Amino acid sequence: MFLLNDSLTVLANNTDNLYSDYQKYNLLSGETSYHLFCDLPETSDGGFSPGYFPNGIAFDTESDISPLAVVGDDNRTLITNTAIGPYCNTVYIETTYASTPNTVYLGTGFILGPSAVEPYGSESVSVSADNVVVSTGFINSPGPDNDWAVIELSTDIGNTTGWLGLRWQSNTYNGTSVTNTGYPAVVNGVNTNKQMYKGDGTIMESYTNTLRGTWDASGGNSGGPVYAYYNSTGYTAIGILTSGSSDNTFNQEYPTAYSTATRIILEMYNLFVTYR
Repeated sequence: MFLLNDSLTVLANNTDNLYSDYQKYNLLSGETSYHLFCDLPETSDGGFSPGYFPNGIAFDTESDISPLAVVGDDNRTLITNTAIGPYCNTVYIETTYASTPNTVYLGTGFILGPSAVEPYGSESVSVSADNVVVSTGFINSPGPDNDWAVIELSTDIGNTTGWLGLRWQSNTYNGTSVTNTGYPAVVNGVNTNKQMYKGDGTIMESYTNTLRGTWDASGGNSGGPVYAYYNSTGYTAIGILTSGSSDNTFNQEYPTAYSTATRIILEMYNLFVTYR
């Protein structure tokens, strides 16, 4: 599976909203079902789910996460080999809608488990999607607190690409060094032509449902993983890139400029690990 930001939430908002935590929209039948977090199996893993990388996948020897970025200057790094870890978990997304067939929306996602899609290396892979799972909280009140979704696919491409670890915790993440990988449309005023970039930074503010920090991001990064490195789980997603202080803020330092991630909380974690 891979996570998606707000690009597909309109698909689930086609029927009367009921009391639920998340909604599953069937792309084939058009039917929507409604679900509660309390119906999910309880996990006893302490909030840690390790990542998986198939044997033979190489890792970037220079990918150690460190607080290198300064929000005031765009210090993102071009990833020239997206087929190595940890970058092979990040997906490029293009979305169109029947109502606006000539408009293409760009975004980023990341793999949760076996059923996922990934522009692996230089090849684009097309697979069919069965369902889209969307936060009811986002449908009712769009914002970074609930800005997440899951696309359920009909193929197991994640067995080829692997996936990041997952983590939730109630304690603060302040001071944690993180990386955000994704497919921004523009970096330093130049069209990226669907190339992956990473931004390194530090979490400065930890809220109940969001995280703020100094990593660089821009339009197209939404939905990409914000991840840290832990000895027990490897490269591990703790948030989902959602927004920033302003798309037009340049040469401003934190706290005037910052990036925001939807924080992976317990309920989201319990849902996400069911796809593994």
